[in-house]
Amino acid sequence: MAERFWEVSGDSENAKRDLGALVIQIHNFFGQLFDERGLSDVFSPDLIEPMLQAWVSMPAHFEQALFSLDGIEPSALIYHGLTGEQLRFKASVLNLRFSRYSEVSVAFRHEGSQARVDNEIRAKRRWLLRRFFGALDAILDSVTSIAPGVGAVAEFKAFVEQAVKDADE
Repeated sequence: MAERFWEVSGDSENAKRDLGALVIQIHNFFGQLFDERGLSDVFSPDLIEPMLQAWVSMPAHFEQALFSLDGIEPSALIYHGLTGEQLRFKASVLNLRFSRYSEVSVAFRHEGSQARVDNEIRAKRRWLLRRFFGALDAILDSVTSIAPGVGAVAEFKAFVEQAVKDADE
């Protein structure tokens, strides 16, 4: 069974809770990503240390993001497609992109000896991570426009995405 990133109710009454769960899940994802071995297989080596140092300051920003969700007006959630079927669809896209990335990450951890296979898996892993980050961009843009406290989380994600190695690195 595919691994899911984010579960949502999709109910208008629970939309803020669903978005809070997204913020928490993003925090958990980065925590797990940065705890993995082989960061240099995914990220530009010159950017790993500054990225990890920046991560240390992020818990306060995640708390601020959660706090800022409380002030969202229900009409803004509807206007940005953050309720009902729109939100369920967005969660489905995130879950698909996360599942594909996770599958390749597991394969990467289990393939050890064949350099050619490893290089192919490394490249696919980076590409799938970028796809996942692209899906996160879309929803974070909407959330940030109605809850500015989410901005630091969105910016951090954007720069982590930019730290992902290019094909020629």
